[in-house]
Amino acid sequence: MLTAARDITVGGEVNSYGDQAGGDVTIESAAGNIAITSYVSSYSDGGNAGDVRLRAPQGTVDIGRELETYAFGTAGQVDIVAAGDITLGSRFGQFIDTIRTDPEFDPGLWATVQTYAGENAGNISLTSTSGNIRLNNATYTDNLGQNVTLASVRSSGLQRSGNLTLASPGTINAGEIITQASGGNSGSITINGNNVTTGNVSSIGVTGSGSIRLSSTGSIIAGDVTTTASAGQSGDIAVNSQVDAILRNLRSEGGSGSGNINVQALRNIITGDITSKATQGNSGNVSLNAGGDLTTGNIASIAENGTSGNISLEAGGTISTGTLTTADGTVSVTGAATTNTGTITSATTLELEDLERRYSQDFLSYLGSMPAFGGSMADTEATVAMLFADRNVRIASVLIELLPNQIAIRITDPEHDPQVFYSPIDRDTVLATIDTYRTHLVNARYRLLGRHNDYAAQLYDWLIRPIAPELEARNIDTLMLSVDAGLRSLPFGALYDGERYLIEQYSYSLIPSLGLVDPRYQPLAIDAPMLAMGASQFIRQSPLPAVPAELNTLINHRRDGSILLNDAFTRDNVIRQRQRTPYPIIHLATHGEFNSGALENSYLQLWDGQIGLDEIRELGWSDPPVELLVLSACQTALGNSEAEMGFAGLAVAAGVKTAIASLWYVDDMATFLLMTELYQNLATAPIKVEALREAQLALLRGNVQIEDGILYSDRATEPIALPESLRNLSGQDVSHPYFWSAFTAIGSPW
Repeated sequence: MLTAARDITVGGEVNSYGDQAGGDVTIESAAGNIAITSYVSSYSDGGNAGDVRLRAPQGTVDIGRELETYAFGTAGQVDIVAAGDITLGSRFGQFIDTIRTDPEFDPGLWATVQTYAGENAGNISLTSTSGNIRLNNATYTDNLGQNVTLASVRSSGLQRSGNLTLASPGTINAGEIITQASGGNSGSITINGNNVTTGNVSSIGVTGSGSIRLSSTGSIIAGDVTTTASAGQSGDIAVNSQVDAILRNLRSEGGSGSGNINVQALRNIITGDITSKATQGNSGNVSLNAGGDLTTGNIASIAENGTSGNISLEAGGTISTGTLTTADGTVSVTGAATTNTGTITSATTLELEDLERRYSQDFLSYLGSMPAFGGSMADTEATVAMLFADRNVRIASVLIELLPNQIAIRITDPEHDPQVFYSPIDRDTVLATIDTYRTHLVNARYRLLGRHNDYAAQLYDWLIRPIAPELEARNIDTLMLSVDAGLRSLPFGALYDGERYLIEQYSYSLIPSLGLVDPRYQPLAIDAPMLAMGASQFIRQSPLPAVPAELNTLINHRRDGSILLNDAFTRDNVIRQRQRTPYPIIHLATHGEFNSGALENSYLQLWDGQIGLDEIRELGWSDPPVELLVLSACQTALGNSEAEMGFAGLAVAAGVKTAIASLWYVDDMATFLLMTELYQNLATAPIKVEALREAQLALLRGNVQIEDGILYSDRATEPIALPESLRNLSGQDVSHPYFWSAFTAIGSPW
C-alpha cells in the first residue's frame, strides 16, 4: 500500500507477484496526482491475484503502460477513482512494439486495462468525478502486414468475467472494450460520459452475457456493440445520447433468448445492421427513437424456435433503413419522412387469407358471376407445388397491397412459409408515379425524352426490390401477381432494376386472386389447333389492315386451325365453330376495350356487333375450357380501377384458363412480330407465360425482325415470306418496352 498527502510519482512499475497469490495494490494520494511511468499489476501463476486500487480524490491518475490483475485462479478487481483526468497506456504501444516479435507473444493476453483469470475475473471500474478518461490503444503491424489493435479494457475469465464501468462528466475515449467468459457468464458494461468515443464494445459469454449500456450528455461514437451467449440469454443493449448516436452494427444473440436493443438520441441516429437473434426461446425488441434523422442498415428480430420481438422506429426527421424483419412481432415506422427503399418483413401485419378473400370478393362482385371452374387457393397452391416437383417450374405467388402509408408485399411458394415485406411509400405517391411512368412509356412525345426507365427503376425499388433477394435465393423463375387497384394496368415486365427489365428475370401472369386461378394443368400439345378470328374493317372504328395477313401467317406457319375473318366473324359463327371443334387456342385480332363503369362497358368487337364482357361467357369457351385466349389488338383505360378489374378478370369472365391481352394498342409490326414468336415458343415452353416472356425478349433483343418482306426469327427453322400487305413493315426497332411490355398474361401461368 502506497499513500501520500500530495503527488505520488513512480519511475518504474508497481507489481505484486506470488506463485500462489498476488497481493493487493493500493495507491492513494489524498490531495495530489498519481503518475506511474510503467505498469501496475497484481499477478499470480498458480493462485489468485489481488485487487488494484488507485485513489486521487483531488488529482489525476496517469499510468504509462498497462494496468492489470492476472491470475490462474481468480483475478482481483481494478478500481480507479480520480477527481481529474484518468489517462492510461500512453507508453503501452511503445512497449508492445518491443515485445511483439517474441515467438511467445500473444496479443490476446494484453490490454491497456484488464482483469484476466483462469476462473473468475474481477470487475473494472474507472471513475473521474470532474475530468476525462482516456485509454490509449496499442497498435502494431504483424508479420502478415495486418494492423493489430489491442483491447483498451477487458475482463476475461473462464467461468465468469467481471463487470466494466467507465464514468466521467467529461469525455471518454477508448478502443475495444470487452467482457468475456469462455465457459460461463460474461459481465455487463456501463459507460457514462459527456462525449463517448470507443471501438467495439462486447459482452461475450456462453451460459449468459451481461448488458451493455452507453449513455452520454453529448454524442456517442462506437464500433460494433455486441452481446452474445451461445448457450444462454444474451444481454440487453441500451444507447442513450443527448446529441447524436453513431454506431456500427448492434447485435444481441443468445442460445436460449436474446436481449432488447434500444437506441435513443435527441438529434440523429446512424447505425449499421441491428439484430436480436435467439436460437431457442424468444428474441428481443428493437426500438430506435431519434429527435432528428434516423439512418440504419438492416434491422431484424429473429427467433428460430420461439417468438420474435417488435421493431419500432420513430424520428422527428427522415427515416432511412434497410430491411426490417420480424416473423412474429409488429413493425412500426413513424417519421416526418421516409427515404427507405428497404423492406419490412412481419408475418403478423398482413394475413394472406384476409387479403386473398378481399381480392376474390372484389372481382366476383364486379364480374357478377362465379368462375366456370371449381377451384380454391389450396388447389392453386397444389398445382404450383406439382410444377415445382415434377416440371422444375418454380412459381412464387406475389400479393401486393397499397396501404395508406406503405406497400405490403407478400410472397409464398411451396417450399417456404409466407413472408410479408413492406416498402414505406404511401399509396398516393405510388399511384402518381405509375401515372407519370405510363405517360412516358405510352405517349410518343414523352417517349422521346427517354425518362421511362427512371420511373420504371423507382417502381422496381418499391414493388420488386424488397423481395428480389428472396426470389433469387429460392430460384424462382415465374411470378403470379395478385395486386391492388392501381397496379393492375402496370406493365410489370418493364420494371427496371438499373441493369435489366423484370421480364429478363421472370415470366409472370396477372391474377385476380389465388382462388380465382384455374388450377387444372394440361400442357398444350405441340399440334393443338387454333381458331383464329378477326376483322380488318369496321363501321365506327379504325381499320386493322394487317389482320388478314396476321391470321393467315399464324395458321399457315405456326398452328393448324381455322380462320373466321370479317363477315365470317359473327357471334353465331364463333359459337358454332367452338361447338364443332373444341379448339384449345383462340386468337382474336380485333378491337377490344376495357373501360370504366359497369362490366358491359368493356367489350370485344365482332363483325356483327360488340359482345360485352358480361356476355362473353355465352361464347361457350369454358366447356371444355379454352387453354389460351389471345387478344392482339385491345386496349385498357389505364389507371381506371374498373377497367383494370375487367382486364385482370378477363380469364375468369371468359371462362378460359389463360388469356393474353394488351394494356394499350401496339402498332402492327410489333404486334405481328410478338404473335409469331409467341406461337413459335408455345411448342417448347413448359408453361404459357414462359412462351410470352421469350417472345417479349425476342423483341427487346432484336432476335426477330422483318427485312425486305421476310420474317426472320432466331428460334424459327426457316424465314417466312410475308404477304404483300405486310411487306412495308420493315426495319423498325421494336426494342423499346412500349412495343412489347403491353402484352400481359392473365390467369393461370400454366
